[in-house]
Amino acid sequence: YYLSIGDWQKCVDEYSQLVTRYPSDRVGQANIATCYAQLRDIPKAVEAARRAVELVPKGAAQRLNLSFFDSWSGDFQDGEREARAALELNPSSAIGYLTLAESQMGQGQLSQAAETYQKLESLSPLGASMASNGRADLAAYEGRFADAVRILEPGAAADLAAKNPDNAADKLAALARVQLLRGEKRAALAAAEKARANSQAVKVRFLAALV
Repeated sequence: YYLSIGDWQKCVDEYSQLVTRYPSDRVGQANIATCYAQLRDIPKAVEAARRAVELVPKGAAQRLNLSFFDSWSGDFQDGEREARAALELNPSSAIGYLTLAESQMGQGQLSQAAETYQKLESLSPLGASMASNGRADLAAYEGRFADAVRILEPGAAADLAAKNPDNAADKLAALARVQLLRGEKRAALAAAEKARANSQAVKVRFLAALV
């Protein structure tokens, strides 16, 4: 309940009691990692996620969780290692390719990240949507803002056509930021307003407000 409503400290308190009484509860270990991460206590999030992997070494989801928190902590090499281990267990995991690409970007392996996004794109329609976000991030990171625009605009249109307005809003918020970096203020404002019109998610509203 506390995890669902976003009361992260209460979430940690409850799961701490659970894993103290039942140290082998894999769900408790995985979920307390998420709650610690939301409190920005990344060392404890990594510790709990690693414990979940120890409990379920063949669990792809547990390894992806650890990969994500490893990269968030700046340990991109371990993030890559865990992402690859997860993909060996579940080669069709879209999140697996996404976390792998993020760990590669963190290590400056930009061409390898681009290849990982290509694999993600060919995986499924959802994978293609996720990959366009990643490819645009990569283009913007490299200063190729025009390329990022050419990726995000059709990507957002495809999400809207697929009746996936939240994914579209994510791309439109990113597009607004990229247009601002290009000095295209009018286009940036238009993209921000369109993002807001398609999603009331806090992150989308926040990014639109920044623009």
